[in-house]
Amino acid sequence: MDGAGAGGEEREAPPAKRRKREGGHDDDGASFTYTELFAGVGGFGVACRRLGGRCVFASEIEPNARAAWLYNFVSAGAARRPGADQGPLRGDITKIATEDVPPHDLLLGGFPCQPFSQAGLQPGFETTDGVLYKQILRLLSGGAPPRMFLLENVPGLRTADEGRALHTILEDLDGCGYDVRCAEIDSAALLPQRRKRLYFVGFRRPAEGASVASAFAWPAVPDLTGARPLRAILDARPSAARFALTAAQWQRRVEMEPDRAAWLVDLDRAGPTLTKGLRRAPGRAAARRHVERGAGQGNWRNLVAHGEGAPRYLTARECARMHGYPEGFWLPLEERPDGPGAALMGNAVSPPVVAAILFAMRRADAVARGAAPDGHSAEALRCVLSDMLAAAVPPDAADAIKAAVKNAALCDVARPAR
Repeated sequence: MDGAGAGGEEREAPPAKRRKREGGHDDDGASFTYTELFAGVGGFGVACRRLGGRCVFASEIEPNARAAWLYNFVSAGAARRPGADQGPLRGDITKIATEDVPPHDLLLGGFPCQPFSQAGLQPGFETTDGVLYKQILRLLSGGAPPRMFLLENVPGLRTADEGRALHTILEDLDGCGYDVRCAEIDSAALLPQRRKRLYFVGFRRPAEGASVASAFAWPAVPDLTGARPLRAILDARPSAARFALTAAQWQRRVEMEPDRAAWLVDLDRAGPTLTKGLRRAPGRAAARRHVERGAGQGNWRNLVAHGEGAPRYLTARECARMHGYPEGFWLPLEERPDGPGAALMGNAVSPPVVAAILFAMRRADAVARGAAPDGHSAEALRCVLSDMLAAAVPPDAADAIKAAVKNAALCDVARPAR
């Protein structure tokens, strides 16, 4: 992987420094262990490490995502040298026996949703993505099932197949022996991105006594809505100019809708939902629907004004900041417009949101065990989020973010799905 910047210098922090910035916790003395399925670049891991977790197993097959995971959580050499030690990262989960996955406290994953787009008896379960979904069930019902899990998916799952898809998933997870809670959360309360996602929280059902789930409550977080405009996280590096559309790319959009403002993101609001295909130009039918909806902050309104010429795409670093990834988080070919960074971020999770949910899960676990929840108070979560959000902006903006988090009122962001 080429990590060179605009001036040819390698964007590589010393491993020890990088781990401190991203995870905030040394692997030694970890307070819990976790497994990360369909790991992508490791967004779940960023949150877990900040809370004191240690990864014992991860699975990912996409080459660029693997490179990012290895670089950020193992070493630069692991990302670049074939045969180098790859730490806990493995490949295709379907080819790994259940007994070869180490025991862990927490299972994490953003599982594919395509199997649930079919009606009736869900023939999509037999597709490749359906097989991947079943890997979660396999580990949750295997020989050493974790005490807890946290899964993520798209909000459309609530209405897919008139609600039957969500019902099936909840029944499957319950059948694995877990008490399950599900809610929709929008990242925009914390981050400069509107990103609604479904989160599934599960606690292993005890043979007797009260379940941890009875002590669980979705987290209340500092309400930063309106305080995190996209303008505050723009990429000021000269390399951002490379992301300008070509004359032909811009002309295609102008032919569909000549109003320049119809394509430009509103920099004074949270940005659009990042997707793998965010940079694709819409087809003419999609463009017409976009124009008819008016000047909302839809996903086709995703370009940044760049002088008087053609606007530019969001850079990979801007996408990472919209998700709340640390400034030191490495993405392959980050400063090249043809690099995979933006697409990787389109498939990623938002670490601060994940951290807030995990914090609430661990608080419930402490309460259920009769432990003092002092270390899991609302103010303790505020401190965690302050650190994470300040690390995900340019250094000169960090103090302003910390002040905003400190002064913000708490808000309930979860919309229960059942």
